[in-house]
Amino acid sequence: MRRPARRPPGALPLTDPPTPDPNQENRTGYVRAKVRREYDTHRLEADPEKVAFLLRLAETQLDQVRGQARHLAEVFSDPGVHARF
Repeated sequence: MRRPARRPPGALPLTDPPTPDPNQENRTGYVRAKVRREYDTHRLEADPEKVAFLLRLAETQLDQVRGQARHLAEVFSDPGVHARF
């Protein structure tokens, strides 16, 4: 059985990929480091109530990080933010 030599039309990218944000790597690294630090600090926690509390805290912090990311994306997408006067 032969494979088709060409891709189907829907598989071709129509636009260039977005330019990577140089600060995105810093933000991602910060969040990963924070998660790793918290995990290492509490990985031997055996109290179910404390574990439940830590999970709720982690969910709250994740919501905050996502909100900050949305806010930063919105602010920096405005061309007036980078305007020089």
